[in-house]
Amino acid sequence: MDHHQNLKLYNFHDDFSSLSNLVKKSEMPNSIIIDGMGGIGKRTFATHFINYTFSLNEEEPYDIKNYEINAMNRSYKLVLNNSHPNLYSINLNDGKSSISVEQIREMIKFANKSSFNNQYKIILINKSEFLNKSSSNAILKILEEPSSNTIFLILQNSRKKNLKTIQSRCIKFHLKLDFHNAISTTNKILNDDIYKYINPDLISHYNTPGQIINLLDFSKTNDLNLKTISITEFIVLIIDKKLYLKNNFMKTNFNTFLEKYLLKLAIDKKKNKYFKLYDQFINMSNQTTLFNLDQESLYLNYKNNVLNG
Repeated sequence: MDHHQNLKLYNFHDDFSSLSNLVKKSEMPNSIIIDGMGGIGKRTFATHFINYTFSLNEEEPYDIKNYEINAMNRSYKLVLNNSHPNLYSINLNDGKSSISVEQIREMIKFANKSSFNNQYKIILINKSEFLNKSSSNAILKILEEPSSNTIFLILQNSRKKNLKTIQSRCIKFHLKLDFHNAISTTNKILNDDIYKYINPDLISHYNTPGQIINLLDFSKTNDLNLKTISITEFIVLIIDKKLYLKNNFMKTNFNTFLEKYLLKLAIDKKKNKYFKLYDQFINMSNQTTLFNLDQESLYLNYKNNVLNG
């Protein structure tokens, strides 16, 4: 079961058509925020829009009728090799807690240059919720006075938004999927049925296709059978083996698993005890410094009070 590159855009066709029409009419705004939960497909959406824009006049252009990238077009190959002259990408570097002001300053140099062939320049900022105060202020200045023919595509996790001053200067597209579409999209990407590999209890209506696929990859890397394991056993395993320290997916998503589990428990049991524990966990996980707790203490506390309770 191979995860092929996302040459097909399975969702958000109305949003995509709105953006592509603005390009055709030469009415593109300079700054766009693409907002949505982690794993919902913001990067895929941006990749398709970038390819549509760059390949308009190429021999093998973007297939707008089927919302599909033609892998033979020149721009797709250049972007794939990180060599397209009109594209600049910013991401959170490995091991870093924020996007630095130095990264933004390098981007500004690119933004101030003339575009190749007088076409659009696109600046893609992925995981923009990790902009720190200095980098946010630096990007704010260029958003206020953008260069001509420059489009900023700013991808933002809807749970951790950017400064309001940045958001107020951008047109916003909010991407969302219901649970049925999240599962359907996952199956299309994998060309398989996800429930053959993962216990339904480990997937809730909060999960996105990217999160589900990352969970599947996590199970393969750690030799876990997610078809037979219960969510309680899964959480205990992550805590006991400290896998939340050893895997990027778990680092960023384990709190969400615990949160969902507690909320489901509270709703199913209909006991105030679990609603109070839910509120307490949310507060502690968001303010570990204030409560003088490290991650390990927080998770052990969760295990003792919820899983063993």
